[in-house]
Amino acid sequence: STSDAANVRVCGLCATTSEPGRRAVREFLPLHYRQADKWSCGYRNLQMVLSSLLPLLPTSHPYFAATSGGGGDGCNGDTHSRMPPPTVLDIQLLLELSWRDGFDPDGARHYQGKIRGKSKWIGAVEVASLLTSLSVDCAVIQFIKRDSSRRLLVDFVWQYYDAQSGFDACQDTENGQGAYASDLA
Repeated sequence: STSDAANVRVCGLCATTSEPGRRAVREFLPLHYRQADKWSCGYRNLQMVLSSLLPLLPTSHPYFAATSGGGGDGCNGDTHSRMPPPTVLDIQLLLELSWRDGFDPDGARHYQGKIRGKSKWIGAVEVASLLTSLSVDCAVIQFIKRDSSRRLLVDFVWQYYDAQSGFDACQDTENGQGAYASDLA
């Protein structure tokens, strides 16, 4: 079944934290979508990503126009902040629409342009293509199952988030020596 209501476990809640003299910070943790079948893991992973991402997008983001986003009042007062991620059927429709718009022509050929209502797996390429079609910046990075590749994965993730933070999280400010993500693996 592609119904999501019975498969959603709320492990992410909206929390507002503030300290005197500092701006309030709102945190959104992802919802967990249980996979009750043998084919929907790609959809469930996308739903978890979107449950964390959607509250961070501005209301003017193209995602909301493409999905007719709205929904109830969220934690931060924006109408979309706790808008639920699309259902599996909605994701399948969005994939078909993205294929019609020219995204992922190989995937469109593979699924013969139709996936809605079918128990067909999707992978990282389909997810990235769909997110790109919805103006969400993303990339697929493949790491093969080898120890050397796993070490590269840890370094890649560490460097990505370190670059996003605007400061050098690896630098030990007391003695000037750096710590490296590979030391953590």
